Order: sequence, then structure tokens, then C-alpha cells
Amino acid sequence: MASTIEKSVNIQKAINAAVQGEAKAGRPGTLARALPADLPEKIKIGHLTATKLAQTSDVVRYEVFIKGKPTFIDVMTKLNPGTTLPAPEGFLKGRQGVVLADRDGVLNKANAFLNKGADVKADTMIPDALAGAAALDQAGVGLVVVTNQGGYQIGKMPFDEMLAVNVRVAQQLADAGGHVDGIVICPFNEALKSPGANDVDARKPSPGMPLHAAQMAKSVGVPVLGMAGDQRTDGAAAQGAGLPFFALTDPTFGRWDAELASATKKGETLPTLAQDGLVEVGSLAEVASAVATARTQATKSATGFSTTPAVNAGAPKTAEAMATGIAQTLRSTEEAKDLPAAWLDKAAKAMAALNTEEPQSYEYRLVLDSKSAGNVAKALDSATGKDSKFSAGAELLMVSVHSYDEWSADFAALDVASGKSRPLGSLELDDLQTALGWDSNTTPKQLERAVLVPMQSGEFTTGSDLAGFENIARSGPVET
Repeated sequence: MASTIEKSVNIQKAINAAVQGEAKAGRPGTLARALPADLPEKIKIGHLTATKLAQTSDVVRYEVFIKGKPTFIDVMTKLNPGTTLPAPEGFLKGRQGVVLADRDGVLNKANAFLNKGADVKADTMIPDALAGAAALDQAGVGLVVVTNQGGYQIGKMPFDEMLAVNVRVAQQLADAGGHVDGIVICPFNEALKSPGANDVDARKPSPGMPLHAAQMAKSVGVPVLGMAGDQRTDGAAAQGAGLPFFALTDPTFGRWDAELASATKKGETLPTLAQDGLVEVGSLAEVASAVATARTQATKSATGFSTTPAVNAGAPKTAEAMATGIAQTLRSTEEAKDLPAAWLDKAAKAMAALNTEEPQSYEYRLVLDSKSAGNVAKALDSATGKDSKFSAGAELLMVSVHSYDEWSADFAALDVASGKSRPLGSLELDDLQTALGWDSNTTPKQLERAVLVPMQSGEFTTGSDLAGFENIARSGPVET
């Protein structure tokens, strides 16, 4: 078996070959936007050892123990349900909540160019970040670093040094009394080209990294309390993942004001952030203080925090409120829970717009998760003898149920990217029963994971609470 040193040499040869290949393609000194297939099983970082736990085409995971506690490091190209990694055993163990944080300008000084592990020293760190990390740890709140590291792709640092820099930053925080539970890294300097329907780019401002961290936290029952960053690209990633954003505005160590000044001078457009869910603070220490205050004032949940509005919170008053409710409900369905938050938000807003346009056209409108949608679309094609060309990855399937002299339903596909819908066909009662596997007395089996969307008011309902079709069976004309 090849030694770690031999593997490192082979990897460096592969990197050199990739650089040369990219140079011929017209991008000198740039690596391909993909993870090397044969990364080392172990990487030495001073007296520490990072051990590889798993790797897919899109994510590689290492584990390192700092002061006896595990820190998990996920290096990723994109988030995709088929190639992501689940939360590792022991992730956020004992934590009551977790804060995500950008690295440069939040933990270490933004003007410190860190391309080698040895570059990370005590004076590299932001003093209030050290205090904030310690305060979070003392409060039982975890910390996960979410950072772009494009210097890897453009050849400024090899893979092992990229890991070393981030581990050294975590060591500095540990020396000050904090602990980094996880580090999520996108090592590429360019955006993902030609993403698939279920792909979410990991490079900020895309939300792939915070969404990945949030999904892992949710799977182990730990609420994400927000994400801290010193740039609007951080904010766009956080809000794209559906998370509150702490904007660090300290002009001494961060880049909040400098980013805006530079963009204005160059005529560049920065991401526009929603003010609702944005909190301006000076440092990670203030984030820790805000979290502690929120924990004291909030209605305590089972985990000690209350961070997510209730889905069934009453009748929505506006299209925006309806979209928020639909998005929360979509996320709660079992099959849909791993779909990208940004995708779900677009779908929810488009759904809300349709409901606003025609609020009284139907008694019930339902949205199906991807698995059920595919099954129902096939049944619809069989019943109508047509090929709907429905794409469960890029479209939502809507079932709009109404009654005149007879119960029937209209089917439509909603393109999430554009928000436009296209009709797929209509079915009368007999064909509707066949397509949905409906016996007219209970919820159709095909709709067990559907979302019942209110037309104007009412609660958002999912799963076993889906009462719409029982109501139809009880109150409507049923002819078999």
C-alpha cells in the first residue's frame, strides 16, 4: 500500500498535470473545478492528523481532534441529494444550537492572506472572535465555519495546506476556550457551470455550504440560529439557505463597508439582502451576546431555542406571508426535506402568486413532493394518453380540485426557475380516482406527501393531516 508521502507526491503530480492541461485550455494556473479522486487518507497538520472519513464525487470529509474534541471538515463542489454526505456520528453532540460563520473578516483578520498553515498565528485572529467563540461554547452553542477558498483552484495553496490553514484557525479558537464543530469549504474560484436541476453551487453567494451544514444540523436535532459574515456574498448564501444573517460591520477587521465602496467604484452589483432576517453586529462576540439574549427571551423549545415560526400559524394576510408558509410546509414534507432551500422558496413564491391571481377558482390546490409528483404524472399520462414531459427535478406538480356538477381536477406543472405554469390536463371523477389511487373515502395514497395550499386563508397542512379529499368524499357528489 502506498504511503501517505507517496500518495501526496502522486497527487501533486496530478495537480501539476491538471494545471498544465488547464493552461492549454486558456486558463493558466487554474485547476479543474473538481475534487481530486485520490486524496490522502491522512494529512499531518503539526502534531494533529486529519483522517479521511468518506468521499463522493462532490464532497470529501476529514476529521481532526482538537483538544480531544472532533472537528469535521467537508470540502465540497456542490450540494446534491445524490452525492451529499449525512451528518457524521458525533456531529454537534451536546449542542443546543449552532451558529455558522464565514472565516476571513469574521474569525481572522480579512487582510491576513493565509495560504499556509504556518501563516496562522495569534495576531492573525480577531480578538472579539476569540471571545465570541468561547462564549458560544460556554453557552452550549456550536460553531461551524463556512468558507470559500478559491486560492486552491488558482494554485495559491495545495489541498493539504488549505486544510491546514482552517485547522490552525480552529486551533486558535480552541486555545481561547472555543471549539469549531465543523468546517465546510468550497475550494474553487469560479461559479459552477451548467448545474443540474438538483445541484446547488457550494461557492458563496450560492447557498450550497450553509444549506449542507443546516441539513446536517437538522438531522441531529440541532437548530441553526443564523450565519455570521462580513460580506454581502455571505448574506446571500445565508438567506438563500433560509437562515437569519448576522452582518459583521466592524471596519477594522472586516469588509462590510470596504466591499460596498469597492463595488460602487467599479460599478459592480452586489447581492441584495432582505432586511427582514438581517441583524447588523460588530463581531462574533456580539453574535454570541445576541444568541444568549434571544435564548433568554424566546419561548423555550425542547432544545432551548425557538427559531422557526410555526407552520400552522393562522391565516396568511399577504402573498409574501403565504409564500413563507408554503415554503415552510414544503420543507416539512418527508420526501422534499433535502431539496435546496432557494429552489423551495422560488416554488413557494410562484405558488403564492398563482393563488393571488385566482384565489377562488378551486376548493383545494395541492403541491406534490418530487417522488409523488413523478408517480402522479405517469398516471396522468396513462389516463390521458399523452406525454406531459413533466420534470420532477425542475417542476412542481399542482393538483387543483374543484366541483361544479361533478368533482374533477386540473393538473399543471410549475417551472420553479421562471415561476410559469403550463397545463397538463384535466380528469373527471372516474379517471381521477384511477390516477390518484383514490377510493373516494380516504386521502389518495398518491397524495400522502402532498401539501394542501390554502386559496386565501387557513392552515398549511401536510401528510396525515391532509383532510381535503376526505372533505370532498363527505360533502361532494360521489358517483362511482
